Amino acid sequence: MENKEEVIKQIDLIELIKKMLKHIKLYTKVCLITGIIGIIVAFSIPKVYSSSVVLAPEMGNNNSFGGGLSSLASMAGIDLNQMGDADGALYLQIYPSIISSTTFIKELEKIKVLPKDSLKKITFKEYLKTEKSAWWNYPSALLSKMLNDKKKEINKDQIISELNKYSLSKEEWKYIENIQERISCDIDKENGLITLTIKAQDPFVCAIIADEGQKLLQQYITDYRTKKARNDLDYYIKLRSDANKEYIKAQKEYASFSDSNFDINLPSMQEKRDYLENQMQLKYNTYTQLADRVNVAQAKVQERTPDFVVLQPSHVPYRAESPKKLIIIIVYGILGFIGASIWIFRKDIKNSFKATN
Repeated sequence: MENKEEVIKQIDLIELIKKMLKHIKLYTKVCLITGIIGIIVAFSIPKVYSSSVVLAPEMGNNNSFGGGLSSLASMAGIDLNQMGDADGALYLQIYPSIISSTTFIKELEKIKVLPKDSLKKITFKEYLKTEKSAWWNYPSALLSKMLNDKKKEINKDQIISELNKYSLSKEEWKYIENIQERISCDIDKENGLITLTIKAQDPFVCAIIADEGQKLLQQYITDYRTKKARNDLDYYIKLRSDANKEYIKAQKEYASFSDSNFDINLPSMQEKRDYLENQMQLKYNTYTQLADRVNVAQAKVQERTPDFVVLQPSHVPYRAESPKKLIIIIVYGILGFIGASIWIFRKDIKNSFKATN
């Protein structure tokens, strides 16, 4: 029984192949047409390059992060107090959150870039306006532009942006989302390496933004990690400055009194002189103590400043990452083959559906 079923299957397969060979010209025509369409599509899509930077950040203990980076983690929805290995988990979670944040993207937009065929530096945001798109996107873009040109009155989004500095217009959101799609941050969980990748149509812009982006990321982490220590340092510097002024004032009062009453040895004068001298000494002691505090605070800032090692700097890519032209052409050829097969076997498919029903 099983042999009989196998023979039937072999016969059906042979008949299937014969029918396909009978329509070989149709397959050739359809696959050729879809292949040409695939070539047109593949060469119509603008080339996109990518450049990456690999960082090895310092991995400290949880206490070394202080209040600054903890507050940053809280904004990203991360509770450091509930982490077992807080520093490792922090590095695995906080970096992608920073990279995709609106604040970071807005800073990234301001970076000056020099496109490949340009002699003038422009901002990254201005460069994005010059990027090309596939020809089939032009009709929708043109229609959108025409509709926007008709709105000559003040845009509602502009009013909101002027009234509320925390609001962003649709145009601003468009650029932010565009950049968010181009930038990625991958974390290697085993060794904690950070890979920052930037995509753009210009290879030189890729390299520039990748390099400046990693510097901006380092600055963000450094600022937040040392925030509390820097606040303490500023506080002690102010106290030291005030104490120094008080000491100088007390010193001048003592010197002035001593010079004015140099030849007078009355007990009251001596008592006044001793009092001023003691006040001057107290002011000096306060000043020296605060100076020591400043030195300690400076050391604390240095201690909490993270170290970053750039294992792989950014480079100008020589080969585009996309589109994969050969894959696109092959996919279109396969779609043509499938379409031709459906057309050839349409009656068989229809009969099989009727039989099942």
